[in-house]
Amino acid sequence: MPLHGRTVVRGVQNDYSELKQIGVGVFGRCFSACRVYDNELVQLKEYNVTSMSIEDRRQLIEGIEILQCMYYRHIVQFYASFGDSEADVHYMETELCANGSLRELICYYRNLNNSGTASIQGKIPTIGTFRTGRSVYIDEAVIWNIATQAIAGLAFLHNQTEDDEPCAVVHRYISPESFCISGDGVLKLDNFEVAAIAKASKSPFNEIGRSVKGVVGVPAYRAPEIKEGEYYGPASDIWSLGCVLLELCSLKVPPVYINESSEFEVYIPDQYSSELRSFIKSILKIDPEQRPTSVLLKANKNLSRYQHAAVPIPVPARDSA
Repeated sequence: MPLHGRTVVRGVQNDYSELKQIGVGVFGRCFSACRVYDNELVQLKEYNVTSMSIEDRRQLIEGIEILQCMYYRHIVQFYASFGDSEADVHYMETELCANGSLRELICYYRNLNNSGTASIQGKIPTIGTFRTGRSVYIDEAVIWNIATQAIAGLAFLHNQTEDDEPCAVVHRYISPESFCISGDGVLKLDNFEVAAIAKASKSPFNEIGRSVKGVVGVPAYRAPEIKEGEYYGPASDIWSLGCVLLELCSLKVPPVYINESSEFEVYIPDQYSSELRSFIKSILKIDPEQRPTSVLLKANKNLSRYQHAAVPIPVPARDSA
């Protein structure tokens, strides 16, 4: 896996202008910035390494190194990693996705419904939206499109090689915040700071083992096996993706799975097809070995329409409400 990008030491204020905070990432703040030498808009992630534990620093380095090797249409492109010579912080420069994250898309529709705007004719976007009663939801075709592109990204991560041996990159932070939409409507996976490499094993979900310490990920999207102290593997990412798709349908944060004695409620509005409901439920299996792999998911007939990611994901104008 060849490296892409560069690692340098420099001063941020000299090389970037128009810094604007756009969010908070795994270990620090995220900014949009204009790169001075070519006027390119990029994403800049800031890490205050002095406040991080030794383990978190090690994990951050590993995550950045993994992203450097991941050059793919549905992965945010790495550009550079550097320490600021004038401040005790570290930065990573990546591609900037102009249309925000899936979290922003979900919040947009949720706010429409909560504010009552959805009940006003002509105040909601007509593309990528459907209305039921006084509520609006993301159109099913858009959700299938998002699922197709997300699964393509995960299939790429989960089928890698290292030293000529099969392995999987496990993202470990799948959530709506980790999927962003480029200016031309392509879904891309971001937030690789806690990613890890899983070696192939006899388990169909490629256990990493206990060498990966700690529990990471957003609680509402964290797989049951992680909450119970078991191993991370590609199936853990699949569960998290299922939670993201569930939230795209319901516009509600998924319920937090507690333990084997509790039920995980899969609520999907009746307006969505039985095919989509069955697809999402097939992903949200408590037992990781019963979850389909990303390769099997790609073969689903409902995804064939979007297999080549030729259909842009429609993003409503934020001022249309």
